[in-house]
Order: sequence, then structure tokens, then C-alpha cells
Amino acid sequence: MEQIIGNSAEMQTVKQKIKAFSTLDAAILIEGETGTGKELVVNAIHRESIRRNFPLVKINCAALSPEIVESELFGHIKGAFSGAVNDHKGKFEYAENGTIFLDEISELSLTIQAKLLRVLQEKEVVRLGSNETRKINFRVVAATNKNLSEMVRMGTFRADLLFRLQQLTIYIPPLRARGADIALLAEYFGRKLSNSLDTDFSGFTSNTITHFRKYDWPGNVRELKNRIQQQLVTSSETVLHINPKRFQNLQVPAAKGDVSQFLDLNRPEKLTMSRIKEYKENIEKACIEAVLQHTRWRVSGPKGAAKILKVNASTLDSRLKKLGISTK
Repeated sequence: MEQIIGNSAEMQTVKQKIKAFSTLDAAILIEGETGTGKELVVNAIHRESIRRNFPLVKINCAALSPEIVESELFGHIKGAFSGAVNDHKGKFEYAENGTIFLDEISELSLTIQAKLLRVLQEKEVVRLGSNETRKINFRVVAATNKNLSEMVRMGTFRADLLFRLQQLTIYIPPLRARGADIALLAEYFGRKLSNSLDTDFSGFTSNTITHFRKYDWPGNVRELKNRIQQQLVTSSETVLHINPKRFQNLQVPAAKGDVSQFLDLNRPEKLTMSRIKEYKENIEKACIEAVLQHTRWRVSGPKGAAKILKVNASTLDSRLKKLGISTK
């Protein structure tokens, strides 16, 4: 569990549950806000389990369009629909003897939820267009940032599926609730990212750590990582100074040409083309991150950021890498 960083009481509880649940073979539901690191918990569960030598298949349910979701999950046979020129194994078949991770499970339709429930109960799938059942041995781990009990009350999530999924539950606390871990996480990301970016890093200013502890971190650990990565890319200093509120308050001006509200133009003699480029990138980054927050960090798919921004998902992926924005 070396990638699960944190010594707070909250994270110690998470680690204890990972260790205990990994030895069991029941379904696990991981709950927590976007950006808290649910995928890292899944990785740790799989590595610690008896299924560690078999596949860990990950599925972002929100990225699956309604037209392909059944085929992607359960497979299809040749001729099942227009364009089905070959038999196709679904994700559950690929997870044979291993673990299947259903991220953002709340995004599945009620129809697919019903079919998923049968797969979980019977441990068998029927490919789309076929009548043949295929027995599969797998463990399921699901994750959500929504209140599934409330969704059950609203009629948008099946109560029997929730009962099946929450045999074991792990709640990952938001970063604002584990303040004792913030400095530790910041140091970890600073070292790790500086190595991957081949930049020098010697730590953070004392003001930075103070800013970090006072900030609410709506994007959680993912936001912390992104802020540090951006500063490593744009700063020439080895001791980083970051005030996350500067990004939080960054807004596109309502009035044309009114940029003074978010740019420091009080000392124009200090402006350089490099600084202007940094301003432009900060504005672009803030706008894109606002869209990603809205889409719960989905890039592709019908509810993804690429659709809102009217660009190809691959184009947006390239831009995210250039701006140092991580969606993982």
C-alpha cells in the first residue's frame, strides 16, 4: 500500500479496511468525493488479494455511451447489431479469475443495472445477441461519488443492486478532512513529479504549507497534484510557492478587456512575454478545469469535457498533458 499516502486517523482506517477486505472475496463499494484516490484503493485491494496474479479490469461507466455499454460490459456475437462483424468479449470475461472495477457505477441506466445485478448474482454473462451463458469467476469493486441510498429513494438506482454491491464499504475522506496529511502528500507529489519532469525540487515555502492547510481543496488530492505539477512546469524556483486560492478565484472577465480583476497589472514594468504566456495558460487551465469539475473529470463520452468544449477527446487529452492537468 505504498501509494496510499497518509498518516491521519482517517487514512489509517482506510488502510486497515484495505488489508482486511483484501483477504475476503465479497463485493466492495468505495465511496468518496471526486479526486480522493478511489482508483489507488482499488489497485491496493487487488495487489493484496489472492487474485493479484490475474487481471484487474477497470471500467469508467460514465464514459460508456448507451449504445455500447451492454456490449462493452457483457460482450456480443457476430451479427448482434449493425457493425458487429466479429464475436466480442466483454469486460467481465476479460476479468476472469481477477478483479473488475466499475467506476462511477451510478451512471449506469436502470436497464443495465438490472442486467448487471444478474451477472453479479449468477457469476455468468450472456453476450448480446446470444442465448449461451458463460460462467465467470471474478470479484467486483465499485466506486461512486454520489449518495446511492438517495438515488435509490429517487428511483434512479436499484435497491437490490446497492445491497449486492455494499457487502463491504470503504469511505475515502476528502482532503480537507485530513489536514495532517496535506504536507506529506505535497512532499510526495513534489518529489515524484519532479523526477518524472526532470526538474529540480527542494521543497515548499512555509507560506505554501500554510495556504495548503487553509484551503478547502474542492478537487481533493487530484487538485493538489495538479497545482504542484503546474508550478514545477512553470516555475524556475526549486522551492515552490503556491497559493491555491489564486487559482480558485481566477475568472474570465465579464466585461471585454477587463482583465485587472485577475491579473497583477500594477507593475507593468515587470511584465515579460513569458509572464504573459503564463497568464494565458493559467486562464486556459482554470477554464478547462472548471469544465472538468462539471463533468466530474470525464474527458470523453457523451457527458465528457471534450463534448462541452467541442473538441476531439484526443485533442483535449494532448492539451491536458501540456497544461499539466491530470484526470487520474
